[in-house]
Amino acid sequence: MNVQELQERKKRLREIMDRLLGLNWIQDMPEWKNLKVLSEVLTKENFTVVVLGEFSRGKSTFINALLGKSLLPMDVLPETAVISALLYGEKPEAAIIYSDGHRERGQADSQFLARFSVQGGTHEEVSYIQLKYPSYLLKERIVLIDTPGVSDLDEQRAEITYGFLPQAD
Repeated sequence: MNVQELQERKKRLREIMDRLLGLNWIQDMPEWKNLKVLSEVLTKENFTVVVLGEFSRGKSTFINALLGKSLLPMDVLPETAVISALLYGEKPEAAIIYSDGHRERGQADSQFLARFSVQGGTHEEVSYIQLKYPSYLLKERIVLIDTPGVSDLDEQRAEITYGFLPQAD
């Protein structure tokens, strides 16, 4: 099956799901929420891979190795403070998305990103970081998510990670 056939099947399945979710009696069923989530997944164009593990176990290092560049800040101590979503872009770009919705553009390099790390300290109001990067891996609609990790001594960073898990494919 080629990509076009797969997209056509996905479109037909979305249409069926939309009709099903529009039925009044379905909305009264306890499974309705699960069907709604499945419908939302079908509308996504990307495949989201969340890199998960305990703090300081090499998640950012692993992603940097996949990219072939030291883009994300790394350290032997906990370093990742916010979610970083890496997706394909023709040229490297960074956007810091804040909790109130505003965005800040910046350089997609380790020096700029270090400002939003544990050591950099500027991360309390950051919702997530969106990084566009010209990687062959990301070009196939893969979105890599770097997380602060679980079992972190800082419970807030661990909660950020747990909160993002439902978005993983």
